[in-house]
Amino acid sequence: MVRQIEEEISMKEKRHLNVLIHLLHFSQRRGWIILGATLPLLGFGLLWYMLQGPRVGETQPIGKVGQDALRPVPCELPTLLSDFRDALREGSPALQRYLGEMVAQVAAASSLDELRSLVAREQDPQVLEALARATVLRSHVLERIGDATELQPLLDRLATEGNPVLRAVVVRAFGETLEPVGGLYTSLIQDPAPEVREAVVANIVAAEQMSYGQDQSFAERAIAVAVAAKNIDPQTSGRILENVDIRTARTNFVTQVLDLLLADNVALRKGAAIGLGTVGIAETQRVLEILATRYREETERSVRKSILQTMVRLGFANSASLLSSLRGVDSALDAEIEIWLLALQLNRQEWESLLQEKEKLAKARGL
Repeated sequence: MVRQIEEEISMKEKRHLNVLIHLLHFSQRRGWIILGATLPLLGFGLLWYMLQGPRVGETQPIGKVGQDALRPVPCELPTLLSDFRDALREGSPALQRYLGEMVAQVAAASSLDELRSLVAREQDPQVLEALARATVLRSHVLERIGDATELQPLLDRLATEGNPVLRAVVVRAFGETLEPVGGLYTSLIQDPAPEVREAVVANIVAAEQMSYGQDQSFAERAIAVAVAAKNIDPQTSGRILENVDIRTARTNFVTQVLDLLLADNVALRKGAAIGLGTVGIAETQRVLEILATRYREETERSVRKSILQTMVRLGFANSASLLSSLRGVDSALDAEIEIWLLALQLNRQEWESLLQEKEKLAKARGL
């Protein structure tokens, strides 16, 4: 049946389907607001496709010219799941994407009890991914974004699943919605499986970056997760801090990041130093003073370099005198300080522009 479906999807139809699939991916990955705006378009597109060619879940045998087609078979979720499994074994990537999206769409129309049953017993990671997306999509359609009751099938699976690959699949699904339970990610980041921790990091960083540093809850959640990971996976903790903007974080959360400058792990100290480069204006002076002290006490050169960079990012031209005062602390980094001072003289007003100029100067000097 899979090969038959695959033959029936012409190249033109595949292009139409890919457009619809990309619309769905775009809407899901940009959040529920965009999802609401694009669902009418997606629905219209699906209706158009159904009028243009074979319906999803129907078969129309090719047969001989002039031969009547067999009566279409209505689309049912069990049949669609079976077709999806067959496609995963022997179908083309295009067919796999198509059927995966159709599983998510059709399953999203199922009852919560049916979804709970499907999610609870599924063992194939790709099929589970489609069912998890369906559970999230259903909650969005019902306008119950991040509702713990609607997402309970996923929470139940997380609580009972022993396979880390499958746990990671479920965690990634939460990245398409709001956190259903407070502290969920701070708990999951301590999972012994690296696959699960990676999924948590991806969700945390994507959510914070999507807010462009403007959402206090996302910024503070990222800090809380980084702090929770410091003992089990300090490198991951540092990576979170390197990739989020914490300008909206309150004083007590900024203090937690400052405390990580004293951590035993070098990657964590470096990540904390870089992360502090995005604190809000109200925290700038305090952070600069502490960073200057840490520069003098720090023993790892890579962390010292990150501290210098953060001081420049926070103070721009106002950091020149502070940088000058640090000459001689580490003679190997005096050249780094000089390059930053030269870059500051170019009077760039945007951080990315200033950083580019600094890198040009460093390259010209062979550093």
